[in-house]
Amino acid sequence: MAESVVGQISPDGYHESDWTDPLAPEFIVGLGASAGGLEALERFFQAVPLDTGMAFVVIQHLSPDFNSLMDELLARFTKMPIVRVADPVAPLRDTIYLLQPRKEMVLSSGVLHAYDKPSDERLSMPINAFFRSLARDVGERGIAIVLSGTGTDGSLGLCDVHQAGGLVLAQSAESAKFDGMPRSAVATNQVDLILTPEDMPKALVSYARNPAAPLLSAPSLESPTALAGVPAVIERLREVYGLDFNYYKPATISRRIDRRWTLGHAPSIESYCASILSDPQELDALYKDLLIGVTRFFRDPEAFAILENTVIPQLLDKLPSGEEFRVWVAGCATGEEPYSLAMLLLEAMTERGREPNIKIFASDMHRKSLQIAAEGLYSESSIADLSEERRHRFFEREAGGFRVTAQLRRHILFSPHNVIRDPPFTRIDLVSCRNLLIYLQPAAQVKALASFHFALKLRGFLFLGPSEGVSELQHEFETIDRQWKIFQKSRDSRLPMDLRVDLISPVGQRAARASTPGDLRMSRVYDTILKRYVPSSVLVDARRDVVHVFGDAERFLRVPMGRMSADLVAMTRGDLRMAISSALQAVSKKNERVTLRGVRFDDNGTDVILDVVAEPITDPVSNNHFVLVSFAVQKPATGIQPGLSPEASYTVDAATRVRIQQLELELMQAKESLQTTVEELETSNEELQASNEEMQASNEELQSTNEELHSVNEELYSVNAEHEQRIKDLNRVSSDLKNLIQATEIGTIFLDEEMKIRFFTPAAAKIFNLILQDLERDIRHITSRVEGDDVFDDIGKVAATRTPIEKKIYTASGDIYLRRVMPYFDVNRTPRGLVLTFVEITALSRAEEQRQKLHSELEQRVDQLNELNKQLTTQRDELDRSERFIRTLTNSLPGMVGYWDKDLRCRFANRHYMEWFGFSSEQMLGKTIQELLGPDLLAANEVYIRGALAGEKQRFERVIRKPSGELGYTDAQYIPHVVQGEVSGFAVLVSDITERRQAEEKVLSLNSKLAQQFAELRGSEERFRLIFENALDAILTVDQDGHICFVNPKVGSMFGYEPQELVGQEIEVLIPNHLRSKHQAHRESYLTHPVPRAMGQAGLLQARRKDGTLFPIEVGLSPLKFRDQTQVMAFISDMTVQKQMESERDDVVRKMTEAQKLESLWVLAGGVAHDFNNLLTGIMASASMLAHDRSLALQSKESVAVILESSQRAAELCQQLLAYSGRTRFVFRTQDVSELVKATAKLAQSSVVSARLELQFDLATDLPPVLMDSTQIRQLIMNLVINAAEAMSPHSGPVLIRTCLVDVTPEIRQAAIVIDPNIGRTCIAIVVADTGSGISEGNLKRIFEPFFTTKFTGRGLGLSAVLGIVRGHHGALTVKSEEGRGTTFTVLLPPSLPVQNQRIDEPLRSEPGWRGSGKVLLADDEDSIRYVGQLLLHNLGFEVELAASGQEALDRFRAAPTQYTLVLLDLTMPGLSGVEVFTAIRKLHPEQRVLLMSGFSPEEAHEMMGDDFPNAFLPKPFGVDALISAVRQAVEGLRPPSSDLLSEIHG
Repeated sequence: MAESVVGQISPDGYHESDWTDPLAPEFIVGLGASAGGLEALERFFQAVPLDTGMAFVVIQHLSPDFNSLMDELLARFTKMPIVRVADPVAPLRDTIYLLQPRKEMVLSSGVLHAYDKPSDERLSMPINAFFRSLARDVGERGIAIVLSGTGTDGSLGLCDVHQAGGLVLAQSAESAKFDGMPRSAVATNQVDLILTPEDMPKALVSYARNPAAPLLSAPSLESPTALAGVPAVIERLREVYGLDFNYYKPATISRRIDRRWTLGHAPSIESYCASILSDPQELDALYKDLLIGVTRFFRDPEAFAILENTVIPQLLDKLPSGEEFRVWVAGCATGEEPYSLAMLLLEAMTERGREPNIKIFASDMHRKSLQIAAEGLYSESSIADLSEERRHRFFEREAGGFRVTAQLRRHILFSPHNVIRDPPFTRIDLVSCRNLLIYLQPAAQVKALASFHFALKLRGFLFLGPSEGVSELQHEFETIDRQWKIFQKSRDSRLPMDLRVDLISPVGQRAARASTPGDLRMSRVYDTILKRYVPSSVLVDARRDVVHVFGDAERFLRVPMGRMSADLVAMTRGDLRMAISSALQAVSKKNERVTLRGVRFDDNGTDVILDVVAEPITDPVSNNHFVLVSFAVQKPATGIQPGLSPEASYTVDAATRVRIQQLELELMQAKESLQTTVEELETSNEELQASNEEMQASNEELQSTNEELHSVNEELYSVNAEHEQRIKDLNRVSSDLKNLIQATEIGTIFLDEEMKIRFFTPAAAKIFNLILQDLERDIRHITSRVEGDDVFDDIGKVAATRTPIEKKIYTASGDIYLRRVMPYFDVNRTPRGLVLTFVEITALSRAEEQRQKLHSELEQRVDQLNELNKQLTTQRDELDRSERFIRTLTNSLPGMVGYWDKDLRCRFANRHYMEWFGFSSEQMLGKTIQELLGPDLLAANEVYIRGALAGEKQRFERVIRKPSGELGYTDAQYIPHVVQGEVSGFAVLVSDITERRQAEEKVLSLNSKLAQQFAELRGSEERFRLIFENALDAILTVDQDGHICFVNPKVGSMFGYEPQELVGQEIEVLIPNHLRSKHQAHRESYLTHPVPRAMGQAGLLQARRKDGTLFPIEVGLSPLKFRDQTQVMAFISDMTVQKQMESERDDVVRKMTEAQKLESLWVLAGGVAHDFNNLLTGIMASASMLAHDRSLALQSKESVAVILESSQRAAELCQQLLAYSGRTRFVFRTQDVSELVKATAKLAQSSVVSARLELQFDLATDLPPVLMDSTQIRQLIMNLVINAAEAMSPHSGPVLIRTCLVDVTPEIRQAAIVIDPNIGRTCIAIVVADTGSGISEGNLKRIFEPFFTTKFTGRGLGLSAVLGIVRGHHGALTVKSEEGRGTTFTVLLPPSLPVQNQRIDEPLRSEPGWRGSGKVLLADDEDSIRYVGQLLLHNLGFEVELAASGQEALDRFRAAPTQYTLVLLDLTMPGLSGVEVFTAIRKLHPEQRVLLMSGFSPEEAHEMMGDDFPNAFLPKPFGVDALISAVRQAVEGLRPPSSDLLSEIHG
């Protein structure tokens, strides 16, 4: 049923019912209201006419618990039908549709759908939901109105309506009972009008009558003066921004101007239009408002889902491997849409395993929006709707928000572009232009669509906004998705010329809504021709609406009474009306010409006979159907016999006329009889109505009040839900806090500011006599169970000072408590009372007493141990003798020793180990045990390896083959290395026991003395085995009293003692004096819990030698049980050598870091100088042109001279930067250094150095010449002399300048700031020494950094340039300075013999009046250089063509490769570089003369160009003379490049 009313969706996005169904509304009005909305709705509908042709949909916040009486209440104020939407229904014109309680509603495919409100606790926004569906479904035919209410519902949805081209109204705040919703709507800056409810219907009727008309209610808008100001504003916008808004819909322009006028509070539209012409800021605000740059990431997710799942896979499947995927996003605004498409494409290509070869052209007319898009920095709220995976992959967090990654950014090119005026991009796979066409007039829409059609490949896709369509080009596209307007190019046809030519629109003239492309300036001529030569006729469309009137056909038409209609039949009457209706019906059925003759027409009292001809006409491009109805007057009616035409005749005889009159009379009598009956019924019903009116009035008032309460209740539902959740959270936190306080069993009392008890825990009752009734009582009135406690005094002190107090208190029962009194602060850190806590520490105190008792007992035991220690001393002497014997025996064993980490890689192997397996030390270290043993031997030993890694000592014997091939017996031990309870590896001890096996019998025959010695050693075997295994470190043991019991020889050599000197002394003798007391405390603490531990890894431990010197150590401690006593064994390593190595390593790392930093600064300096040279070129060349202008005023010439001087200084600054970076051009000559130094120093003294400063010279006269660039060396000397002068005070000594011949010693090489590695042994030295303030050690490391300076003036580039000049001359530079005594700079330059026949290139001077001829192609991406170059070359007689990029230049040259006299190329341009363009030009035309321009130096240019160098090179910046000279050189070939010149450039 709904389908018959609404009709189908046409390909261009509009409903067919808009053209055929008379019941379909012209506009759909959505009204959003909440609290106070009923009154606003009553006032609104009371002022709405009954025949507006609109449908009204009311969305109000309603209570879910009560039925709404809105339909009954509104019926009192309007006669329009009111429908409560329950089932899907198509909206009809002049009808009101209401939302029911517990429902939400949307508009989809022309049908209203009501659905249940979500059951979860989410905050419902029904107004937003409906407004968004309204914008999506009807586009510019939607109207959104926000009325009284609280909150922000509707603010987001109205933005969609505004962007879709619809109208947005808001109730004025002063007329609303609750202004929250209206104010939120106005704050979006998307509201077109702010009115009272009763004024809104008038604005709606005006808008419906002519959407292009201005919307302001002020009468001044309709005045000719006001309308005359609008074209001037449009022309000003075109002049400033290059965009002609005549192509935009007048409705869009008028609403934006109205809104800006309203916000600006201008007294009238005339004054606003006049003021905006001189206000750039307001003009820019209006320009931005007209462009309507509303966008967001993945706007309309359903549409992007279709792209992701259907469109992009289809395009990628047919895209050849290696071919670029090209996308054009027109109207990209701030870039969210192109970035969204780039994400989809990167994800799709990654999923398919394809290399991302993507190019997205994102265009817009608003340059500030393009700058935002190119920067790619967005707020957190902008990307809130993106998935976590996309945020992590495509964005990086920064201080200002989230920036798109370089991977995403490099695929997108942002560029200004006008889809109406500029040529389109080509070979595009996907064009996206969403919500732009809805603001353009039909002719401009067709032009834009034609551009998109031209840009797309065959079967490429077009992605439009939900309210847009392909209009007259529907036959060129196939519809993929009707709802989201996705189309596919169906054929590769050439469109008619009238669709592709540029539109020509007079500035300020409002085109008609049905305007077509063409030259509108000829419209008056066309009208004159049609009026003279075309008969009286009327052109009507398929709806019979009049499209055009020709000749004097208006004499046959009449304006109908009532509502205005363009229907031709409605404009006629009598016989002519019946004839036209019949003719049009016949044409629509047969589609052929129909002629009716003899039709009578009353022409102001005169009967005339007409021939009516209806002829069908079809537009071949759009396939639209029209009918041309012509009128031909035959002659006066007297004596005419109708019906004589051979084609057809139309007559109405007299009998028929009489019968019609009789039927009309009978109908009138029936009406009168019916009226009498109705009047009688009305009279009988009046008494009932009168008695019921009072009840109705009372009931209506109650209903109104009840409806208001329902609305307010709905608002309270949302607020109450938040409060309930907050209360739940607070209750949960309160319960958690109470349980926490009670679980800790800590007595706690909370006091307010008046010392009254707010809360206390049960444990507090043990201290105070508290009961529940004591809440809100003063704490000072409660007695304490602790006698003599001064708690109340402490409470007063804390209340006064806010400083916590902590004390121990004792109860009568013997319990001990720790009492704390602390201030209580609220969330704002405001004091709100006190907190008392009581922590029972009885057990803790008693444990402390027990500890002290045990400590006394321990001291007694220590005394006993000291006595035992004396007895052990004698035994220790015997053990020392045994130790020396065992050490000698162990060192003589020929066994193998190795160490393997837990990853089974070799970290140590002794000589026997490596000789056994036949590897060197380098080969052995790092080798895995699998590689060493091989699979067979590894399998045999695997069980022992696993045991060692598990912390168990392993020992086994193995028969293996020796390297000599003989079988031998080995005894192997795997000893685990345990560090802090974890196995970090194991030691391997392997002994060859072949001879031992053979000599076992001999060993048994050893004398009894040897057996006795072994027996004595058996008791100490375990302790001395550990000592011998770690013999490389100093090892000692300490008893519990801190006395040294045992030391190995390494202790003596490490600390400078004889071993016997240390035995019996306290261990602190090896500790620095200032740490001995602290070490004793640590030693005692360690003995309480003795565990193995390592110390000193951080380099903080130091030891003291016998001579008093200190050195760094690392110590390993391990407890040792000996004869039921605990001793501590210490393993000490001397870290002196390791610390020295670490210091040397840190020094190397520091130097490498500084070198890398300087290298980065060199690159930066060179790049900055290059870019700055580009900018200076336009300035210097323009100023040079002005300087040659003789007509320029004197004052202007002085200003030009200042500009040239400042530009030259900037160029010199660039040269210093290039000198620092080593990228400047050096022209070398052999010269005498002393003469150059003296001349330059005197020049410095006379120009920039104070005359009071004395310069002393010590210049050698017999120095060999130096191959150098004299200009750069002068700059070097000048900078050093100026630097010395600035360091001198007025009363300081002289500055010494000396030249001499010096030998480059190793000391000089090590001290040099910079030195060429190939510098010779002897160099010429330039020394500049001052006696000034000197340079601190910290600043001395930074003085050569660019822009670093310690002076109040200067740029900090002088010494940086010196460094670059020395580097460019392959020399060396040293500096010595002492604060308060002065600084000495020494520059070393290598000597050279005079160079014979060396070419010195001087610039070619242009002859006055020299002129050229022919065509020149100038390619540079800088606008200023192209502008100045074009003027200069034109003045020289050349015809100039410009190219803004390398690609454009190459395209122009390919079109005519032999027509250019000269090609001027910038070296670096976006896209194709100058190198690539030059190479391509040489291939197309090898003899073509080329002049290369660049901010880089010539040597850099040569490195980039290779051997194929152009005819001439012009360095930037340049002036007029330099450009003319270079052009002449290139054209006339006066100085072609040569190998000598290139070798000279490279020095």
